[in-house]
This record gives sequence, C-alpha cells and structure tokens, in this order.
Amino acid sequence: MRKSPRIPTILFGHIGDTLMALALFDDILSIDPTASFLILTRRNVALTRELAAAYPNIEVREIPNGRNDGYFWRLDSAVPLNIR
Repeated sequence: MRKSPRIPTILFGHIGDTLMALALFDDILSIDPTASFLILTRRNVALTRELAAAYPNIEVREIPNGRNDGYFWRLDSAVPLNIR
C-alpha cells in the first residue's frame, strides 16, 4: 500500500490566499482522502488554524519571525532542529 502524500504549502499572503489553498486542499481530498497537508505561515496564524480545523488532515504551523529564533521546522515532524 502506498504512503499517503503530505503536501507542504507556504503562505505569506493575505487570508484570501489561505482560502484558495483550503479550497484546493478540499478538491485534492475528494480525489485522495488519505492526503495530508502542512500549511506554513507567518500571517493570520490563529485564523488559518480556525479555518483549517474543519479538516483533520491539515496542520498549520507558524513560521518564526527573523533568523534569531535559530529553529528550522522539519516538514515530517513537529520537532524543531536547532541550526544556530
């Protein structure tokens, strides 16, 4: 059995970009219900999480501000890697 795809998406735009991405994800889920999605965003994180809550296979993570954080988030887990 094939592993379901995990599709990462980076959003830097306004909430309209998020709505369009969620509509695309909805279409993809109608084709492959096992697909999962990772949204990386710096803006409107709380609202994006609220909108994505209707989809259990969508995870939303916040992109840290600036380079002083020293963390790079791996796309396949929630464990931050320290890159300082």
